Amino acid sequence: MKKLLILFGLYCMCATAFAQQQYTITNFTQEQGLQSGTISGIYKDTTGYIWLTSEEGVARFDGYNFKVFRHLPGDSTSLPNDIAWYGAFPRYGDIYFETQGKFCKYNPATASFTFKLPFGDSLDLFRIFEVKGVSDHYWALSNFSIFKISRAGTQYFALPYPIAPKEWSVIASADNRVLLSHNLIGKPHLLFLDEKSKTMTEVKILDSEGREDSSTFADVFFTDNDFYLFNKRSVFRFNSVTSAFEWHFDLKHQGTLIMHFNSIFRFTIRW
Repeated sequence: MKKLLILFGLYCMCATAFAQQQYTITNFTQEQGLQSGTISGIYKDTTGYIWLTSEEGVARFDGYNFKVFRHLPGDSTSLPNDIAWYGAFPRYGDIYFETQGKFCKYNPATASFTFKLPFGDSLDLFRIFEVKGVSDHYWALSNFSIFKISRAGTQYFALPYPIAPKEWSVIASADNRVLLSHNLIGKPHLLFLDEKSKTMTEVKILDSEGREDSSTFADVFFTDNDFYLFNKRSVFRFNSVTSAFEWHFDLKHQGTLIMHFNSIFRFTIRW
């Protein structure tokens, strides 16, 4: 009963705080310059503009007005195609749009679009990844390579085999350790990039007896200066010297699982 009263009190406090906030809702339509068609994405760039991608072009909103960018026949600097389903806005400041399977880059100085990307070549498909809290560089993953884009230029690292960028994730640390993880269910596929030696190695997962564990894993994440991986049985910690995820501890199912992970975090699983 005491817990119930505490929860009810917290609910009342939150409800009161929310009621004290004053909000204004404005409905924008084509009459205010909004493009027609389905809005597929809403993004905010580093300067504060709001961007909307759609099947009828790309719109930039400054808080008052919309500026719509569409494809103009004969103008190579216009949006390559009106169908723009995806945008990428890294904290570094670059702006990309995917138009029917091919990316272009937006130039704010000239309000124009180009296929000339920072990577030194034109890529049909790639994905952008960032390091939490880092804004001076970002990573781009393509079918054959991974790129690090920064003020100093672009670094290129070849992949050992072709991949589908949409099926992979890049988990990078602030000290430039980089893991590539395949997202689809099946046998684990992990790659480790050593930026200093510019080498890419296959990553193994080793159980408590040092044998390779090929079971499907649930997730890979970076916390407290280490990479961790867990599957339905165990948690593994990455060893960059051996390029392997080594067994760290087993997960025990006891109806309610409270796991203390080296005092880094705690989570509870109930079933």
